[in-house]
Amino acid sequence: MLTFLILISFILNIAALLAIAILYTRQNRLLEVEKRQEKAVKEMEDVISSYLLEMKEDNERFLQQFQAVKEGKFESSQNKVKKIKLAAEKELKIESRQSEKEPDDLPFKAASYKRQSAMKAYTQKAEDESSLEKEPNQPPAVTSKEDSVYNQIQTLQEKGYTLEEIAKELGRGVTEVELLLKFRQKQK
Repeated sequence: MLTFLILISFILNIAALLAIAILYTRQNRLLEVEKRQEKAVKEMEDVISSYLLEMKEDNERFLQQFQAVKEGKFESSQNKVKKIKLAAEKELKIESRQSEKEPDDLPFKAASYKRQSAMKAYTQKAEDESSLEKEPNQPPAVTSKEDSVYNQIQTLQEKGYTLEEIAKELGRGVTEVELLLKFRQKQK
């Protein structure tokens, strides 16, 4: 009879140890889930705060432009675009003449690339505006600009550029670059 009670005692001890082990693993899983949720909440708060900061900067820029228009010091945006476009075209012509004179094995010039991409952007913008003026009822065509911007960001990041340098290079806000990287990273 004593051996039977000892055997039952051992079985109950083993069952208790198994129950403790199971409860311990479940508790650890719960803690991991809580940590992941806290991390997700923190990331979302960061994204929202950076978005709000970007909106605040845009609003301040808009107020400054509005103030300038109110005071009469502001040129129309079309005049600015035309001036920049003409300057970019002149620079491009000068550079193309110089590149004809120089051999092709010269290293890549970042400044010329900036000018070319700026000129393309302004001509694209002018074409979009003119097409919108001609056909106001048609919706604008959906392009893969976001994909090309993301590819440019990735290329610059691989070259070792910082977020600030990438934003400056592409003419975008640091927050915009950061958000695009975060959103693309989550999609993968």
